[in-house]
Amino acid sequence: MNERRQHSRKRINSYIAVYERKTDDHLGCLVDMTPSGIKLMSNRSFDQGSTISLRMEIPFEIKGGKNIHIDALCKWCNSKNYPDLYEIGFQFQNVAPETEEIIQHLIVSPLFKETLKFAAS
Repeated sequence: MNERRQHSRKRINSYIAVYERKTDDHLGCLVDMTPSGIKLMSNRSFDQGSTISLRMEIPFEIKGGKNIHIDALCKWCNSKNYPDLYEIGFQFQNVAPETEEIIQHLIVSPLFKETLKFAAS
């Protein structure tokens, strides 16, 4: 399968909790992030194509706040590597310019590192 990702993933070095914005239900924790989406680890599954309003709690203030509020579309959900956990890929939807700027500041912070790709031998 060809890689369709436009941006390289940045893997998180710290814990960032992700919540459903309307209900404040804890959904899981951030695994990695690009300017256009996230991978989340959760104990619940999501239907591909479903949309959700997310809130991410960040450990320091960026642009006057410690939360990112964003809508996201579930692109995939699987549990092949973890028996009771799901990895979920979300693509950001209708991102406001201020939110894009916050995401860019977060991704270049020391909380993230580049995800390395290894070629199969």
